[in-house]
Amino acid sequence: MVFKAMVSRTKPSKILIVVSCVFVIWLLCIAISLVIAATKPSQAYFVLGGNNTREIHAAALVAKHPQMLTLISGGSPDPCIWNAFQRANAPMDKVWLEKCADSTFGNMYYGLPILKSWKVSRITVIDSHSHEPRAQLLAGIIFAAHGIWTDFDILDDGFPAKPEWDIKTALDVIRACFWAVISQFYYPHCSNVTQLSQVDMNYWNAHGYHCAHHMNPLTGQIENDSVVPNTKN
Repeated sequence: MVFKAMVSRTKPSKILIVVSCVFVIWLLCIAISLVIAATKPSQAYFVLGGNNTREIHAAALVAKHPQMLTLISGGSPDPCIWNAFQRANAPMDKVWLEKCADSTFGNMYYGLPILKSWKVSRITVIDSHSHEPRAQLLAGIIFAAHGIWTDFDILDDGFPAKPEWDIKTALDVIRACFWAVISQFYYPHCSNVTQLSQVDMNYWNAHGYHCAHHMNPLTGQIENDSVVPNTKN
């Protein structure tokens, strides 16, 4: 009986040691991948939605660096983003719009599998200064867990529409830690992903759309790209 009790106590200990060793090896592999990724140039822009200033800034960057892949997660209405890129004379064939995300965690949740499919190892996240802490924490956990090095291009564009509560940030960080592990085996699929060059502006101009006010970098004037549909027969 004493021997059986010792064996029963030994098995869980061995399992714990094996799991710990696997976890440590996994962390070492991630660290090596991140060191290698840090030596490469950024390969994609990842724009966090919620502020059209970020999209306008992304359009200006793409105009200068047309080789860059760009993912805009949970951004403005499609025609508003199209107008921003058209105004900047930026190519649209390497820009994708993902419309499933509705939060910072959602940006990372739905953005990760798209970025992984592009086989990028270093990205530049475009975000706002007031929104930066949460985004850096979540990206630093979720993307790093897949060997993706993250740089940040931070814009000082005023206060966010919603306050960044510490408790929400803490909960998102906990979720991110779990997702860093789960996402090694499971990827979500967003069914609402559109290539910017495929946006049908004829449809939108006919049906109308509303955009937030923005500063036109070319004229320095406050403008709005909204279109009211023509209801006349």
